[in-house]
Amino acid sequence: MSHRMARLVLPMLVALAAVAQNGVAQSGGTPVQPAGHRAAPAVDHAADAQAIRGLSQRWLAALQKKDVDGVMAHFATDAAAVYGGKLLTGAAAIRRNYESDLASFATERPGFAPSWRTTAVEVAEAGDMAFESGTYDDSWNGGKDHERGNYLTVWRKVGSEWKVARDIGSPEAASAATKRAP
Repeated sequence: MSHRMARLVLPMLVALAAVAQNGVAQSGGTPVQPAGHRAAPAVDHAADAQAIRGLSQRWLAALQKKDVDGVMAHFATDAAAVYGGKLLTGAAAIRRNYESDLASFATERPGFAPSWRTTAVEVAEAGDMAFESGTYDDSWNGGKDHERGNYLTVWRKVGSEWKVARDIGSPEAASAATKRAP
């Protein structure tokens, strides 16, 4: 840490420690809750992870039906994504990308069939963020051509609903738009 940074951060840390210690001392060892503070509801991490797995499958089903509205229902308005090496910022940009890709796939990737498999979901301790990771295998031409890769999706609680905050897909170098071996 630089000297300048230490001069800025150190006083804040000392002040926070003093406030925390004062609260503990006043309560006989138990931290004092501020007036009007409610304890956060208990987070059911397993239920949230299962909910995200279900949402991911509904998102995939909408994509398989080429239902852009159904796909976009899963995204937060301020979401960002990286698809095909392009950074897309905001739900409107992500929507345009899905519409464009699905329209072009009709000729470039006939019979386009997206598929993915979730390999992990981890919910943050506070229960307001989560990540999903997995693999994808998009095929076309009756399964003769594939693009395989990995993905990472960050989910965020918006109100009481899980929404996609960030999404990135990364094709395997050797499989991007390659033919499956006979």
